[in-house]
Amino acid sequence: MFANLLMDNGQQSYAKDVVVPLIKFDLDWVHANWRQDGCDLWEEVHSNDFFWNRMGYYHSLDEAAKLFTRLGDSAYASKCQNTKN
Repeated sequence: MFANLLMDNGQQSYAKDVVVPLIKFDLDWVHANWRQDGCDLWEEVHSNDFFWNRMGYYHSLDEAAKLFTRLGDSAYASKCQNTKN
């Protein structure tokens, strides 16, 4: 959302050169790990059923697919779409 806001306000270079690489770094972790078991820090329980964590990952992949489509990176947009399926 931040990258989109920057691009909407004429800061395409900053968005593409600084923000998008950071987004990709985090998304690469999500691609590799979003279906793994997690830990609820408050309850110290290890499980594969933490709805809010998974929904956050799902939402980030959905938003990323839109962003990378806008940037013309259809391969990475497809990766985002395919990861959540």
